[in-house]
This record gives sequence, C-alpha cells and structure tokens, in this order.
Amino acid sequence: MHIKKDYSKDLHLAKKICKELLAKNKDAINELHHHYKQKFIEFALRRIYNNTEVNHIETVLNNFWTELSNAKAICSYKARASLKTYLLNILRKRIIDDNRAFNRQRSTETSNEEDQKYILEKKDDRLSQEDELIQRERLRLLQEAILMLENNSPKDADVIRMYLDGLNYGEMAEKKLKDQKEDQKKLIKLTNAIKKQFTRKRTGTMVKFKICLNRCLERHGLDYTDIMN
Repeated sequence: MHIKKDYSKDLHLAKKICKELLAKNKDAINELHHHYKQKFIEFALRRIYNNTEVNHIETVLNNFWTELSNAKAICSYKARASLKTYLLNILRKRIIDDNRAFNRQRSTETSNEEDQKYILEKKDDRLSQEDELIQRERLRLLQEAILMLENNSPKDADVIRMYLDGLNYGEMAEKKLKDQKEDQKKLIKLTNAIKKQFTRKRTGTMVKFKICLNRCLERHGLDYTDIMN
C-alpha cells in the first residue's frame, strides 16, 4: 500500500521563495541553502568524478545554487515529492552533465590506449564506490525497519527476511515446516496462509513493513530516492 505523504509545508515554502525571487530578492534562496547545504555537499561528494581540480565540487554546487536563484526551478515545484528530493534530482542532473564533460575532457587529453584504460577504470571505480555506499545505506535501513517490525510482529519480520532472501511462498512454507515439508497438505495450507498474510491490503506483512520503513526514512530525514539512486 502506498502511503501518500503531505508535502504542503514544502509547497508553501517553495511558493514563498518563488514569489520573493520573482520580485528580484535573490537572498530568498538563503533559506533553502540553510536547510539543505550539508545534504547537497554530501550528495555531490559521492558522485562528482572530478576531484583533481581544487574547489571543483564547490564550483558545481555554486552553479547549482545560482540556477535555483533564477526562480524557474523553485516556481515549478508541484509537491509530488519532498522539496529536498525535488532539488536533489536537479542537482543529480547537473552532476551528470559535469561528469560527462569531465570524461570528454580526459578523453581528449589522453592519446594512447593505456591512458584511455585508466580513465575507464577510474570511472568504474568511482561508480562502484557510489553503488557500494547506496547499497550499504539500503541494507542499514532495511535492517532497521525489520527490527522495528519484529518488536510488534516477529512472525511478519521472519517472513520479510525470507522474502528479502528471494524465497517464494512455497519456499517460505518449506523452511517453516522443516522436517514436515514432505507433508503436501500441510505445505499447501501453509503456503496459502503465508501468501494471504503477506498480501492482505491493510494488515498484511508487506503493509506493516512499508510502514516501518517509512518511519525509518522519516527518522533519518530521507526519502525513497535517497536510497534508490
């Protein structure tokens, strides 16, 4: 079940800043800068390839804030996601553009196969580091959500662990039955019971787990896009 979030506060803030920016008050962007500066720095540090030029990351971020001060992006916010997530998506696109430019520049600067190989290896290494960070963050949040679920419903938490391990309903039933898994009647009955509980609309296992995961994300000031980049 998708839990619809209320982003009305974010929309109100965006509209207020939009109005001030359109009135040529460029300082209005400082409120967003105060809220999100550190988050955006951390986001950029994990993703920008060019770490050889002094202050390059700062330059990318300054250009991003300058773009926001032009009002168009802020005024286009429709509250379909959090304002932070909306802005991070814009920053992600600017970082992608910067990384492409960096790779093009390095490609023209190198003239032999070994140098080209070095660029590709560095790029892949940077991407793998990013993937690893995101994966660790996902696992940490999933484990936290499972522990939260376990406090209220150990059986549901056990099913979620098996689900995340890639087991289907039948395999879950076999694991639970252990020595009795050869009893086909018991196996079919338990398989159907697990499926029914897992997919129940309001009180099912997956619904409970998503509620716990949402709470964990909110606790850490995150959104789904922060761990699914």
